[in-house]
Amino acid sequence: PLLSPDNSLVSDADVFGDHHVPNYVLAFSLLPKSAKPMAVTFKSYLYGGSIEPEAKMAMGLRIAQIWRSPYVAIHLERLLRSTENGKAVLATMTKGADKDLKPSQRIAVRYADLLTRDIHGVTDEDFKEVRAYFNDSQVVELSMVTCFFNYFVRYCEGAGLPVEGWALKN
Repeated sequence: PLLSPDNSLVSDADVFGDHHVPNYVLAFSLLPKSAKPMAVTFKSYLYGGSIEPEAKMAMGLRIAQIWRSPYVAIHLERLLRSTENGKAVLATMTKGADKDLKPSQRIAVRYADLLTRDIHGVTDEDFKEVRAYFNDSQVVELSMVTCFFNYFVRYCEGAGLPVEGWALKN
């Protein structure tokens, strides 16, 4: 069973400041002193670095779609709905119109898609397109975000985490 979000072991893990501790953090709390680092890691992958958070959320959403992870998809959709740019990205992806994303967003999502489906899936031509929009450190960032969300989906789905009622309302 998951801890209560009110438990002192997770009291400092509300890193988004929205008075919610997601089940992916609560499950991590079974490892001593791990809840807050997990919450911080998730937030850092989205908001750290130089690539816009909405592009990284879109990457994670595509990975969740590929692996059919409703839990991860719901959390990324919730975060996308928190900004105007995110709402536009989500509406475009919901319509299946990736071609209508901003070029950098479209390329980031495609990169995540290619690497998720096949670790050798990025051809020289694909990489050339990525390099037209992203510098070396951003390519590393794209790769790390892709790796993180592939891990995150496996963690959430492997743990069988139930979707929080509050996540469905946001």
